[in-house]
Amino acid sequence: MKNSSVVSSKGRITVLQQIRMGLGLKTGDRVEFVVEDDRTVIRSVSLEANPLEKFMGITARSPLAKRE
Repeated sequence: MKNSSVVSSKGRITVLQQIRMGLGLKTGDRVEFVVEDDRTVIRSVSLEANPLEKFMGITARSPLAKRE
């Protein structure tokens, strides 16, 4: 499948709907561009969950937490 897009003056491109759907991309998702020999590949980036996220807010519930 061949598709093209124009680079704007700010360096932005539009990823066509057909490609977004094929990659399962939604608003806010990240993609990466990988240069391989004579071609560039676009692929979705899966962000790893923050390992500390499950602990966020625990200190606020602690009886030892500093009160303001």
